[in-house]
Amino acid sequence: MNAETPDRLDYGLLAFHVDPGFPNRWREEPWHSQIRRLAGEGLSKRRWQTVIKVGSRRWIILPNKDVEMEEDWQAGVPLPVGENEWEYLPFDSKEKAQEFAKRLGQMSAWMNQLSDEERAIYGAQLQAMKAQFEQMRGGA
Repeated sequence: MNAETPDRLDYGLLAFHVDPGFPNRWREEPWHSQIRRLAGEGLSKRRWQTVIKVGSRRWIILPNKDVEMEEDWQAGVPLPVGENEWEYLPFDSKEKAQEFAKRLGQMSAWMNQLSDEERAIYGAQLQAMKAQFEQMRGGA
């Protein structure tokens, strides 16, 4: 993690509405790669999240994958996990997503101040924090 980890949900939304008569058109080239490129640009600049809407179905588009949204997802946090690699953590309320993003930002700032040796020492504590985040998400 680094200081670029979002600490609040201030992204705009870039939404593509797809004709339900052609529900997979957005997955065809050159559209799909262009949409993913835009998604990566928006996330890396912390400007927008990219969404595809086809009727009642929705996908969050990340540079490396498309995540179909479940009906009970109300908000989520996009997280960088590698070079041009992202994960999307869904939440059942915007408040939970905002609290997670805030705590993640705090943890990221703290980690940036540690040496490699200190990171190894605090590994167990980081795992405990991760478990708390999972509980906040409604996971484990």
